Amino acid sequence: MHSLIRKISEKQFMWFAVVLFIGSIVPILLLGRYNVMRADDYSYGLEVYDTWIKTGSFWEAVKCAAEHTKKFYFSWQGTYASCFLMSMCPMHFNFECAFVVPLIMIGSLSTAIYLLGQQVFVKWLGMRGKYSYPYIGCMFLFLFWQVLCAPSEGIYWYNGALHYVFMQAFMFLMLTAVSGIIWTDSKRNAVIWCILASLDGLLVGGGNLVTGLQAQIMLILLLLYTFLRNRKKIIYVAIPSFCFTAGFLVNILAPGNMARGSGFGGGYGVIESIMLSFYNAMVYMGEWTSLMVILVWLSVVPVMWCAVRDSQKQFRYPGLVTLGIYCIISAMFTPTLFALGEVGILRINNIIQLVYYFGLFSVTAYWLGWITHKTKYVQKYGVVDGAKDKVRQHGNAIVVVVLAAIVMVWVFTVDKNTYTGISALRSIVKGDAETFYEEEMERREMFLDDGMSYVIVDVHTARPHLFSDIDLSWDADYWINQSVTHYYHKKKVVRRVE
Repeated sequence: MHSLIRKISEKQFMWFAVVLFIGSIVPILLLGRYNVMRADDYSYGLEVYDTWIKTGSFWEAVKCAAEHTKKFYFSWQGTYASCFLMSMCPMHFNFECAFVVPLIMIGSLSTAIYLLGQQVFVKWLGMRGKYSYPYIGCMFLFLFWQVLCAPSEGIYWYNGALHYVFMQAFMFLMLTAVSGIIWTDSKRNAVIWCILASLDGLLVGGGNLVTGLQAQIMLILLLLYTFLRNRKKIIYVAIPSFCFTAGFLVNILAPGNMARGSGFGGGYGVIESIMLSFYNAMVYMGEWTSLMVILVWLSVVPVMWCAVRDSQKQFRYPGLVTLGIYCIISAMFTPTLFALGEVGILRINNIIQLVYYFGLFSVTAYWLGWITHKTKYVQKYGVVDGAKDKVRQHGNAIVVVVLAAIVMVWVFTVDKNTYTGISALRSIVKGDAETFYEEEMERREMFLDDGMSYVIVDVHTARPHLFSDIDLSWDADYWINQSVTHYYHKKKVVRRVE
């Protein structure tokens, strides 16, 4: 057995991680077949839906979405990019295409995470090994999607996921492009990266404020780094930074933000919000450090060790890097503390959790780089006299054992709703997903029946755990009831009393 473990190659570990990630995602995507519109998908897209039904013209619907965004900018919120995209919900054009929502969210964020991770681990940290980062990247993606704190709001609910998960994905892509500018030796490539980052910056600037604040901090740091290390690239980094900042200012200075803010309770002061942000970051980081997180972290540490050991980077400031990442995580709690006086909003927690895990992996790699480059013991024994091979042998054994533990915990956990992929598979196999969808289609038929002005729907008899439990109420004045009522032009929509 020991000899077999020694023969396992980095490529084989990589393919295991790829298969594990894809296998864990497939049930989540298949569950999307039973996805439907929900909550304010209806209210944000009411005018677009009406335009589409009346004209059948996609371009008329686009113009309507632009008008909707303009109206919201002056009356409700300044997130112009999110408002436009939320009003263009795919289900307005085909109600049964809600299956594309998890494809969009998982596809965009997974791509963005992988590409940014490649920049961070390979370009910034100098990781060696053709298969090291693909293994780390796929294990990270497996981890994130399986322990996502609110899958219903981050994968299946179009508006909630688009405003946060989708915008976070494009923020990561923007940082990837800016990093590409810094590390490319080609002027032509720098120009291409600059254009892509600038367009992306205008989009992200019109998204949610949590992602926006995070992006602003990162761009300032990247500008400072470029100024100190490579001033020839400063203009290429400054242009997308300016584009983002301009869009972000347009966002936060919107007249609608004042109107909307007056409708909510007041938040904390600036200093209090910042201090509470640091506290809440510690609380939630502890909450999000589960057994699965520890196991996946352990599975990548030996690979990281070997990958950064021969890096040409210096790893001079591990403490400063750790503090910086902690500050970025903490800053993501500040906007809601300042505006609302609260934390714990699930759709926001999704992206904070993501940044925490990304920071955890990055800090681990940096500290391992510092240890392998600065520790006298490692300098004396770690890279000579066959020690490389010994480390690889022991590392293989650790990785194999931990990967086996990951699969066991993932598949055989007592609560089958603990991990997203297992929960999705369970809902499909038990028939809950199909039953829920059939009942939604029955409701849809009633909503589309012009002969019914008053619609009374039955309570769902089944619902996948990963889908939101927000539903129509027995109270016709409940906001979701009102949204559905206006969307289908009914006089009243209620749910039958249980």
